Amino acid sequence: MIEDAPRPAPTAAERRHFFTGLAVVLGLTACVWIGYGRAQPRYDPRHTNPGFDGAYYLDWSDSILSADDQDPRFEGAFYRAPLYPYLLSVLRGPFGAGLAAVRWIQMLAALVATGWLAHHAFRWGGPIAGIGAAVLLGGYHPWLFFSSRLLVESWAIVLLAAALPWIARHGIRWTIPVGVMMGLASLGRPNLLLVVAGWAAWAVMRGDRTRGIVLLLATVVTVLPVTAVNWHRSGRLVPISGNGGLTLYHGNGPGAEGVFKHPAGMSGDVGVQRQEATAMASRLAARALDPVDADRYWGREAVRQRVTEPIDTLRLGWNRLALLLGTREIALDEAPALDPNPWSRATFVPFALLVALAAAAAVSGKRAEIAAWSWIAIAACAATPLIFYASARYRLPFAVLLTVPAGVGMAELFKLRRAAIAVALAAFAFSLGVPWIVGLTMPHAEIWRAEQASGLARLADGALKKAATSTTPAERDRWEALAHRSLERGRETAPDDPELLGAVARLARNDGRLVEAEDAWRRAWSARDGALAARINAAVNLSAILVTSGRASAAADMMSEAVELAPLNENCWHNHIVALVAAGRPAEARRTVERAHARGIPVDPELEAELP
Repeated sequence: MIEDAPRPAPTAAERRHFFTGLAVVLGLTACVWIGYGRAQPRYDPRHTNPGFDGAYYLDWSDSILSADDQDPRFEGAFYRAPLYPYLLSVLRGPFGAGLAAVRWIQMLAALVATGWLAHHAFRWGGPIAGIGAAVLLGGYHPWLFFSSRLLVESWAIVLLAAALPWIARHGIRWTIPVGVMMGLASLGRPNLLLVVAGWAAWAVMRGDRTRGIVLLLATVVTVLPVTAVNWHRSGRLVPISGNGGLTLYHGNGPGAEGVFKHPAGMSGDVGVQRQEATAMASRLAARALDPVDADRYWGREAVRQRVTEPIDTLRLGWNRLALLLGTREIALDEAPALDPNPWSRATFVPFALLVALAAAAAVSGKRAEIAAWSWIAIAACAATPLIFYASARYRLPFAVLLTVPAGVGMAELFKLRRAAIAVALAAFAFSLGVPWIVGLTMPHAEIWRAEQASGLARLADGALKKAATSTTPAERDRWEALAHRSLERGRETAPDDPELLGAVARLARNDGRLVEAEDAWRRAWSARDGALAARINAAVNLSAILVTSGRASAAADMMSEAVELAPLNENCWHNHIVALVAAGRPAEARRTVERAHARGIPVDPELEAELP
């Protein structure tokens, strides 16, 4: 039973002890974070050239700043939540901030949010709870990792963290700004609307219907301009963004195991994801669909798959719950576990410790009203990886908020309460044991090896690109050494992974070992169960080697299969046409050009002019 009585107001001594301790903890945390940020350009090959979602957001920001409305990736209703690219545009445009400055601003905002959440924990459980929450969050590596990347997570969580202490205060004057902040947070991460729904429902259940309605209205009014823009641009009702259905399918389609999974036939290229998803949905539905209808198609298919496979759905739910509570950080496109920055070792808090201490808080008996709002937000944030799939990024809001009750749990352990200690030890053991626990219901070891190999391959690729643009021999040697170390680790983990083989081939090509490069790309292309994007990349590079070595017909046949697998990949079409021309098959080359034009794929005018 949740008590309505708040915790007694802290004494002057408690406040003094808390703020003194908080200043020390935040100061030490700032030193570590500054060291990390200063070292990042030396260790993060994507520091100035982000990949995947970071590159997508950066390109979107460029499109906004240049007023370019011709890019097909950003036409129609917003495909992704628009907060971050517009925030990037404001920082880079009117304020003239470079990417390095944007990263520093994000880290500063995250540090302030750390102190803000620590104060919330102090109000809940006292000085030790508040200082403990600051230590735990400041030392939790993914919080620093994602705050220093060009991703939306940190900003959405900062807004959520700002709203959390205010929702626990009585009065409409606090509820309205909470709704505004949560509306903005949802424009970065739409799944945070679940937090608003949970808070509004709790207010109504407590008999405060006005507060619940005002919270919902303030959130809706904040989101409404984006909904109106989407309606204007597409004529369809899209509240925030139009990729929720496909995201649901990523974690619930056939063969789902609890982590991200590309639908069969999609390349995984972020830049053409919407076009691929729309084309494939239209083909499967046997009728032309627009992007909004296509995304809803994928959502319905995900639900149908789960409803028609109830036993598998129960197994999948268990996998996701275990992965949510497991201490292992599962990569999506960025891998915190592979962070090469040496300052990351100073962020020492494992997720298992957060789970253990929060469990101790749950049995502590400290259930004042302020705790109820916190647990509701934590549960709502946990729902995202449970509904979609487990990943470090999707778990981050849950993990950050979990540090608040974890601080309370730390205070309980200091009191040597037996129940809290026993529950904490059990939760810690469970979190650490998840790889063995879920291994009974999913091929966890194979998935982890593939994920790690993929992360190492991307790290090596980024390092090779940095080496190619290095201005000094020492800098080039440093990046090449990182590439070599990453590939060596990858070979030990999953030597047949197509992404890893692609990175091995690029390193061999750069070193002049063309035979080795050809063999690695051939093996990557032949890995039928591998990531399609890596296989297509291997085919493009392998075809170039085959053409230059007089085996153009073999290249043309291979690229004929590649363009069917990735019909929106411009490089595939280009290399296919080049191979057909080199093989002396001009009629096929002309037909291929016509097919490319029919699909809206641009063809190099010079190449087209050279066709006989």
